[in-house]
Amino acid sequence: LLSTQIRIIHSSDTHGWLYGNPHDKEQDAKFSDILSFISAQKKLQPTIALDSGDFIQGSGLSDASKKVGEHVYEAWKQSFQKDYYDFVTVGNHDIMIDEAVTQMLDMFKDPNSRNHTLSYNTFANDGAMTLRYTLRKFGGQKVLITGLMYNMTPSKPLQLLNYLNELKNDQQFSSAVRDATLHLIMVHIGLHSTRKSYSEVYELIRQLSPAPIIILGGHEHQIGYEYPVKVDNFTSPFPHLIKDNSDYNAVFLESENYFKSLTLLDFEIVDQQLKNVNHRILKTNRQQMLKECNLQEFNDDFAKEIQKKIDSQVENLDLLKVLGEAPQAFYFLENNLQNKSSLWNLWTYEVVPKVLYKINESGKLINQPQHIIGTSFFNSDVYEGSVFLNDLYVTVPYKTEFFYSYPAVKGKDLKDIYCKMIGGCNKTIFSSPAGFPKYFISELETLDASKMYSVILTDYDASRFESKAKSLNIVVKRDEGLYSGLSPFDVYEKFVKENWFK
Repeated sequence: LLSTQIRIIHSSDTHGWLYGNPHDKEQDAKFSDILSFISAQKKLQPTIALDSGDFIQGSGLSDASKKVGEHVYEAWKQSFQKDYYDFVTVGNHDIMIDEAVTQMLDMFKDPNSRNHTLSYNTFANDGAMTLRYTLRKFGGQKVLITGLMYNMTPSKPLQLLNYLNELKNDQQFSSAVRDATLHLIMVHIGLHSTRKSYSEVYELIRQLSPAPIIILGGHEHQIGYEYPVKVDNFTSPFPHLIKDNSDYNAVFLESENYFKSLTLLDFEIVDQQLKNVNHRILKTNRQQMLKECNLQEFNDDFAKEIQKKIDSQVENLDLLKVLGEAPQAFYFLENNLQNKSSLWNLWTYEVVPKVLYKINESGKLINQPQHIIGTSFFNSDVYEGSVFLNDLYVTVPYKTEFFYSYPAVKGKDLKDIYCKMIGGCNKTIFSSPAGFPKYFISELETLDASKMYSVILTDYDASRFESKAKSLNIVVKRDEGLYSGLSPFDVYEKFVKENWFK
């Protein structure tokens, strides 16, 4: 029997976090340490390193530069000159900002970068943006690897095709699936909130092949793991793989954001079946990573040179300048809007009123304000203590979105629109396992049906607000001039400097 031991190292949603976490000594590994760790692991055992995308937006290194993403993509481009990461795919943040897309496409002009990137359904004007998939031998196995991006509207230079439709009609891909003895599918799709998408990809491949299927995801900034994979509503053409409605030859997983950790998946393949599957989270603590490699020090000079350039840019951008002192920690996964340790509470009842609502003093907000915020807005906690310039970009990286107001919305209409936005107020509509509604509103229960309100949203959320109002035949009028290009980043920066400065 053919037997192969394999370790997969997986990361996702790194968002420019290439210089460690200045708030947490337990997350002190820099990009050079990550690369050196991967290189050392490959010398110890058969190892494949993969990343599921979102390289930019979420750190000062990415967003404080003149061109969004330029320093981050340059660092990754340099890393692709050697075989640290075998393959990466792209995420939504990589393909949604025009100037950042330009930086990314420039990176793909480099053959090494292009050959390390797989995106099956992302196309540029002149064809496939990267390699779509690859079938290559590894440790005696024929490994099919591809990358999928969830359906959205990308920046204009790009086109995003529906990956399921494409996969179903791609005869060459189907042939590769049948030929492979291991399938590794990188997806920029959250496991918790959109597990159905994982199942759809799994079922498409399982219809054609009994070989192991491992789907490696990102996007939600949360750790997820499922083995064996539940297949309650799927009749497998390979029933010997199924026990108790679960496929023991398939794995779903999702990795944490910001290089907080690396996912390690160890397994053995014996006659095309997974054995001894072990999932482990390795925190990106430098000493722990060295211990995992049986090393005293990482001595990869090429990786160190990449890091020197990164550290130089961090210094040039003054990202570790202290702007204020946070009085406590605020958590983005705390879903109770009334809990004062929730980041949503801080934003809704402290930041927005103290900055945006102040305009009321000049008489421009003619009615009592109500703020609606989408629960994909925050992706990271606020640490207690020093607030660095970098933290502004981490907490609220949105400099290209702006606030709009709807100065006169009747209370009854506002409640109806909001309930439509979250899928109905009489039933639970969650967009994450932590139990978040799709949107928060500052005061739902106390809305006076006959009273007029000024509703404030970012342009990203305003488009949904307007579409739901239209579906209810409610007319809402936007005031685009009230905040004159004020972004969420601007609002948070002003709050920190005025309220937390010491």
